[in-house]
Amino acid sequence: MAGIIVIGASAGGFHALMTLVSGLPADLPTPVAVVLHIGSHRSQLAEILHRRSPLEVAWATDGMPLRPKTIHVAPPDHHLEVDGAVLRTTRGPRENLARPAIDPLFRSAARSFGPGAIGVILTGRLDDGTAGLHEIKRLGGIAVVQNPDTAEQPSMPRSALKYVDVDHVSEVKDMSTLLANLASAISVSGPTGAAVPEPEPPRVFGPPVAFTCPDCGGALRREDVGGALLAYACHTGHRVTGQTLAAQQLQQVEHNIESTIRLLHEAEALAKDFQATASDSGDLATAKSWQQLETRFRDAMERVLILGASLPRPAQVELEK
Repeated sequence: MAGIIVIGASAGGFHALMTLVSGLPADLPTPVAVVLHIGSHRSQLAEILHRRSPLEVAWATDGMPLRPKTIHVAPPDHHLEVDGAVLRTTRGPRENLARPAIDPLFRSAARSFGPGAIGVILTGRLDDGTAGLHEIKRLGGIAVVQNPDTAEQPSMPRSALKYVDVDHVSEVKDMSTLLANLASAISVSGPTGAAVPEPEPPRVFGPPVAFTCPDCGGALRREDVGGALLAYACHTGHRVTGQTLAAQQLQQVEHNIESTIRLLHEAEALAKDFQATASDSGDLATAKSWQQLETRFRDAMERVLILGASLPRPAQVELEK
């Protein structure tokens, strides 16, 4: 088997995938493997893509042989990886808060096929897939990225363009022809898949950092994934890029601020009730104390509202144009 096409997509990726697979030729000489961020939810993705594509489309299963003219789809709540000429589906630690995640598929395709791997990043938020696409390029493969200007969610394509030496930037409507040509060139004169996949290089960690894993709360260490991309990993095996970690932290801050505002509202209302009860009973000193507390709770709530309004939203962590 000469090569493989691996495709990663997130938000907005369903429609992009339908457009892409519908244009792939029925005689495509390489297998295709797809990860869409579907999480653990039941999905009809493979069945829907099958109705749109001239290729065979199937949910990947552990140990399934890679087949030309076939699109293999990562199942819910399982990473999809390439192991030589077969596929592996695992419930390994989440990466970038996702399972299935794009990076495990891309890294494994790079190790198994080297220059025969073609990696494709489609629409999506944040930056899953960037580190994996970097690995594909490091081992001689080809990097293809959707034009972020026409992507429903441009952050993933922009991240790939920022950190990876991308070979092709394409509209989704033109990508089928591009991929078919690249696959044909590899099958005719390009490299063959490695008989024994290249072993995964040892993970290189820096010193611990003052962040905790968003999945398990464990200590994070800086991980060298190549290039200028910030990435971290915990001892459990969860991996997260700096951009995803920052977005998750802001989301948690936003949640905590909302909880604080709710509690201060309740405290203010409770102080008002105590004040009214004390006034009705003629205990004016106690009523005055509760009135002062009510004012302090209201003032604190206003300060928290100002703080919340001044913070960036999680989506603003995404790369600017």
